[in-house]
Amino acid sequence: MKKAISRLASIAVMLSLIVSLIACAQDAPVSDVVSQESSGLETSFSDESEAVSEQAAASGAPDDVVIEGKYASVSMAEWDKLDLTYCRFKTPEAFIAEADGYFDDIGAYIYGDDWAEKGRDIKVDIQFDSSISRILSKSLINIQIDWFQRGLEPMAHEVTYSILFNTGIYINKFNLSLSEGFANYCQNMVSDVENMFGYDTDIHACAKIYLDSDLSPAFDQVGVAGSDLASQFDSVYRRFHYNYSQSFVAYLIETYGKDKFMKLISFVTMDVQYREIYGKGLKELKEDWVAFLRAYETDLDAEKLVAQM
Repeated sequence: MKKAISRLASIAVMLSLIVSLIACAQDAPVSDVVSQESSGLETSFSDESEAVSEQAAASGAPDDVVIEGKYASVSMAEWDKLDLTYCRFKTPEAFIAEADGYFDDIGAYIYGDDWAEKGRDIKVDIQFDSSISRILSKSLINIQIDWFQRGLEPMAHEVTYSILFNTGIYINKFNLSLSEGFANYCQNMVSDVENMFGYDTDIHACAKIYLDSDLSPAFDQVGVAGSDLASQFDSVYRRFHYNYSQSFVAYLIETYGKDKFMKLISFVTMDVQYREIYGKGLKELKEDWVAFLRAYETDLDAEKLVAQM
């Protein structure tokens, strides 16, 4: 066991190099890929920010053709920025069709038969640049260009945020652990693109391995209101925290159901909300989650986890 834990300590260094390894395997250049590590609510939301208004004005130029889907759209001016050599999509139509599919799949998961009405008026433009993937407003999603060009875009992750934001569910910027965990959960549920830090690995098996390592700072912030992943953790610990958070969210949904979790994510999520919804406080829920992970059957160990990266 000690040897396994020692091996796991090396994961931190290896994870920090994983993006470079992916790029090298594809013979593609590396630029701001590491900036993709943050997403969702590390940027405050605004329906009509000055930047969004300027973007809309620019995309409205007469010579800018827009490929429009049921929910998502992309202008040819944005599409023409891309190097499609390693991209999963060769046409904007194929990309928009997949994005629309994510809206319907995730929307139906959250709202069931009510999705058609809830999602009726959602219209979202997609842009690409070197900054982190995130939603900029109800009508604009930014996707990190390097990750998109390598087929690693967290599109379903951002669609999850867009649906919540557009349908009036308070997106929990005060509990990034739950927000990011749920967005990753949905990404893995509907997309062939693995989540940003899971590397297509059984997320509970991954979290189980983490328990036997010196990752307490990442573990301690799981489910905690006010957790600021960007400032509290370096890029490596943020990866561990995202995976821990996804496992915790998956455990809550698998154990207590999706409807209770959707109530939870609508709160600021202090201990009182956990007790109101689950009958247990966060500490008790995390103890139950750890017990679940300890009993979780898997043949994955630290050495195999590193080998999968």
